Amino acid sequence: MNKSTLIAVVVFVALLVGALAVLREKPERGMERLSFATIEVDDVTRIETKGEKGVELKKEGDLWKLADGKRADRAAIQRLLVAVPKIQSSTVVTRNPERFAELEVDDAKGTTVVAAAGDRELAEFVVGKSARGGTHIRVGDDVFAVRGVYPSEFVRDAWYEKKLFDVKPEDVEKIEIALADGTTYALVRKEQDWAIEDPSVLPAGFRFDPAQAKVVANQAIFASAGEVLDADPGDEKTGLGGATDAFTLVGKDGKRQTLRLGGEDENKHVYARADGWNEVVTVSPSTGKALRKGPSDLRDLTLMSFTPADVVALDIVSGKDSIRFERDEDPSSWRIAKSSEKEPEGFRLDPNRVTQRIATVRSTRAASVAPASNAADASAAGLEKASGTVTVTTKDGASSTMTFGADTKQNEVPFVFVRGNVDGETYLIADFTRDSLTGGLSTFEYQEPPPGAPGGLGGIDPAQLQNLPPEVRESLMKQIMEQQRQQALGGGAPPNPH
Repeated sequence: MNKSTLIAVVVFVALLVGALAVLREKPERGMERLSFATIEVDDVTRIETKGEKGVELKKEGDLWKLADGKRADRAAIQRLLVAVPKIQSSTVVTRNPERFAELEVDDAKGTTVVAAAGDRELAEFVVGKSARGGTHIRVGDDVFAVRGVYPSEFVRDAWYEKKLFDVKPEDVEKIEIALADGTTYALVRKEQDWAIEDPSVLPAGFRFDPAQAKVVANQAIFASAGEVLDADPGDEKTGLGGATDAFTLVGKDGKRQTLRLGGEDENKHVYARADGWNEVVTVSPSTGKALRKGPSDLRDLTLMSFTPADVVALDIVSGKDSIRFERDEDPSSWRIAKSSEKEPEGFRLDPNRVTQRIATVRSTRAASVAPASNAADASAAGLEKASGTVTVTTKDGASSTMTFGADTKQNEVPFVFVRGNVDGETYLIADFTRDSLTGGLSTFEYQEPPPGAPGGLGGIDPAQLQNLPPEVRESLMKQIMEQQRQQALGGGAPPNPH
């Protein structure tokens, strides 16, 4: 027998001895099968978990509550309850206590779960580390691999309820809004969108944006607590004793539920009260900002209106620099018609970047309407001597221009005055957005995509286009498909037209 064969035999014998030792692990004390299938979810009135994140939960009427009286997360409780009867297995992993730590079913790492009906215990088990397709569960000295249940269903950082209203979104027909400054209006559901119930509260010529209304509606419907306070800090601190911003959900059945917002804590979180809650809660600063909107804040802030697929020329002016792109009937045949910049040696135009720029111009939104003191004064806004322009020309010969004016600041944040072709209003836009839209020749140069990059227009994942206007999305998708077709035919990189 040669040396390598001898080593193989020794290894095989060692593995065989280990396997026999595992198979002989106290079989007389073990269960052949684990099953909690007979437990009825509705019978469970008490749940206790013991371990690093232990908690005690009790059912009071239709509500589950924690030991400190806070209501528990109904969805999380339901997931736990449903998981218990699923604990069924005949796959014994080990009965050797020395392996409990490895599988995280020991007292130090495992989480003991007790489900009871009053004082009557229905199930007790220890949840360990994940197993293939499930998790390790120990009962007594028996450790099973249980498929279809997972540690996250039993172990959580926080069990208290955060969602403020138990309501289905489709059941809410109206949201009545009464702001602390006296502003009142209502949003009503219009199929998948939301609209102002009384349009007369809007200024003449106002461009209402259903998407903005939907943000307000969803923030109210899905409002959740950042923190549920153990004690009420008092009206003086929370600002909930006087005039508040109120948002009332009105259901199909006429049920009304109101969320009231007060002042801010030291971390800028907003104090709030919600119908059905005894506790004061806080909501995030972003939730407070998204909700506290008057009718005039629901403005459509898009700046340009045109059909991207119809564009045959794009002109960009930034300071003294200018560039013009033109195309023929082929949507991928963009070329540089003229440029004040000299093309670098070896420059290759990427037609897809021209298409992207046009789509971005069409979908760009302003940050807000310009302050009244500047809105009507083109000179003060710098629009008579523009800092930059982007002009698209469509195949019918019509031209539309986005004009950028002077730089300004709002609350120390840099903005630029801007005006599009949708109306005569002057708006504010982020300065970096202007710089991006008026980027010069170098921003249109073809670059090889990194290895493994997703297909699509210039490396864009088509899933990222879902929030664009339909006509913009359609135009870009056509370009993506054309690019993919060219690649399939071996077209590769776009040719250098010069």
